[in-house]
Amino acid sequence: MAINHTTHQVQLGAIFKVGRKIKNFLDDCLNASDASDDRRLLSVSNGFQQSDSDQAKIYGRHAGHFDGAKAAALRGLWTNYRALFESSEDYGGLVRKAIGMSAEEIAGGAITYDYEDIAGQVSIIGRRGLWGSLYRAFDEDDYKVTANVISFGTFTAGAQNRGSLLTVTAMTGLSHALPGTLRLICVDESVTAPKFSLVNVLNPVIPDGTLEVAADNQITCEKAYQDGPTGIYCTLTRPGLAAPTESGDGGAIFSSTTISTPKTADMNGGVLYIRVVRQTDPDFLIEFYNSSARTRKVGSTTVDGVSSTVATTCAPWIGGLE
Repeated sequence: MAINHTTHQVQLGAIFKVGRKIKNFLDDCLNASDASDDRRLLSVSNGFQQSDSDQAKIYGRHAGHFDGAKAAALRGLWTNYRALFESSEDYGGLVRKAIGMSAEEIAGGAITYDYEDIAGQVSIIGRRGLWGSLYRAFDEDDYKVTANVISFGTFTAGAQNRGSLLTVTAMTGLSHALPGTLRLICVDESVTAPKFSLVNVLNPVIPDGTLEVAADNQITCEKAYQDGPTGIYCTLTRPGLAAPTESGDGGAIFSSTTISTPKTADMNGGVLYIRVVRQTDPDFLIEFYNSSARTRKVGSTTVDGVSSTVATTCAPWIGGLE
């Protein structure tokens, strides 16, 4: 038995629409931004006014009912409905039968992602579980899920941020990416391969009470990254590589400086120290150090002439005390 894509999309679409209706009811009882929201309906002109103590008490009791009993009932309805159609006796069983899911695929639950991590480059190489197997069946039959219109804002530094904000070299979202705020937290300050955790803080939250969706893996700077739960594909880079911040260069000796593949041993937390020594006119010796005391040299080069473009490679401590 194979999936009938003509009827399948209608069936699945109807199920999702029903789930969305339940969520809309929940939003109505929790929010007060739209004219149809419960709180707005009660407090319209000539409605229950907060300036009158008796009316305010009535409004408060109703609002408490929305937040408590009504919200709990709607969350339970939504969660139970999801469990119903994903179950092996219901729509989930229909899908399992149609595509012949293996025991390993079934063990993946709703969906489980398999990844390949090559030197920090993270790629999704497989999907298991009900929705993962369905995704594969779609792909094998050359069908695609119509993508949502997904847009992104800009990163804003947190209160405790140190250093420059990451540059978004590339970022896309899969169809299941949910609205919210992407939160990046540095979990490894290694210069060689700094890493960040990724969490989508949802707004609005999922009806079952889920407040955020965490990525399965960490993001390594300058490496392509794919994540299943958040639906985020991206490449983030450090702006200091293409345009390092220079200080102490009073004579404006350096210009158009770039850094490629920096290493932890080459620097002091991302800071590279440089000394320029004038030798036989017009030659200059340029030395690179990983300490402010300039005691550990990690590279050097000689420039012939008063103006030149030069590339050099640093290596872990090749010098000694000077």
